[in-house]
Amino acid sequence: MEKSPYFERVNRLNVFVNFVAGHFLPLNDDDKKLGYFNSLWLMFAWAIKIVYLLTAALGTLHFADLTVDQAFKKSGAITVLSIEILVPLFYLNFRRQDLRNLIAKYNLILIDSDELRHVVRHTVKHYNKGLKFYLIVGLVAAFFFPAAPIFQILQSEHFTYADFTVPAYLPGEPFGRGVFAVGVVIQVFGGCAIHVGAIGIYLYVIHYIAILVGQYKYVRIQFAKALSEKDGLKDEISVITALHKCIEHHSAVIKVGQTLIEILALYIGTTYITCIMEFCFLTYGVMTFENAVIEKFTYVAYIFCRILLIFMLCSSIQELVDASTSVTDDAFHENWYTRSKAVQRTFYIIQLSNQMECRISAYRIVDLVVPTLALILSKSYSVCLLLLNVK
Repeated sequence: MEKSPYFERVNRLNVFVNFVAGHFLPLNDDDKKLGYFNSLWLMFAWAIKIVYLLTAALGTLHFADLTVDQAFKKSGAITVLSIEILVPLFYLNFRRQDLRNLIAKYNLILIDSDELRHVVRHTVKHYNKGLKFYLIVGLVAAFFFPAAPIFQILQSEHFTYADFTVPAYLPGEPFGRGVFAVGVVIQVFGGCAIHVGAIGIYLYVIHYIAILVGQYKYVRIQFAKALSEKDGLKDEISVITALHKCIEHHSAVIKVGQTLIEILALYIGTTYITCIMEFCFLTYGVMTFENAVIEKFTYVAYIFCRILLIFMLCSSIQELVDASTSVTDDAFHENWYTRSKAVQRTFYIIQLSNQMECRISAYRIVDLVVPTLALILSKSYSVCLLLLNVK
């Protein structure tokens, strides 16, 4: 089996989005330089993002005639979303060698087993369905929100900064139709690029978690098979040998999980804080947009998509916790207690290791499990109410 490519090829969606977003985060344990085409695409993808973020920042802070209320409403969410992309991306690139080493460990435990491949692929596919939905719906929202002012071109010949949905700086205010149309196009492409960049980070992280979940599920199946009597009575030596193989695999999976916890600690903390602020500004925009139907609709659609995305991240981490503490649940219902003392002692040891949960958190301060999503929404709503009262 070709060990190195398996981590990469098990999730083609991750490979595709990682490329389109221009992230080029490690997908294998080889330290290869980017090719000519990949380098060109990297520069093009980041040029779009940088131009978009720069024009939005200048339009908000220096040139656009906006009040604090308008700045919160139009630029708050995109600012926090940019932080949510840039900080984890810089951090993950800083840990590139650690990620390659982790991928090498993944490939070592991704043994040549059709059953293991099925379990891992099924787990990854389960999350990819929701991620694909978010990618498509989010792109629609990211397209129509900045594209809304394009309908004003037929109604006027001169435009100002305030006519853009997202504040932007373009020289020579008031603008003609051509300059204004170029500005809208930049914002459309930039908004879509930022959205793909965001989903790329989540997809990349969930990919690591999903494969680890699949590994725990596979170990659970193998523990039960080692003690099963469906295929006829097994002699004690065969049972002990099978259990020892399961223990070796389980130990390797636990070590990989500990490494993943250490690498993702800062990412979890950053995501927790930025999600609170992002939901706050999105809710603020919905409450303060009055007759802007398109803007309000896209904000609402994007809020639901973001909730789905955060839920999927929390759900993957929650499933990892549950999978890591249930590897002996199926085996417990087999007739292990009728076996020899040696088999029983081995099973007791396995039961003790079953208490070692794999919980990805921000240095054991913040967890991103399913109940945390309700806490994030509650805090973001509280901060939004505070901003509305200040207004």
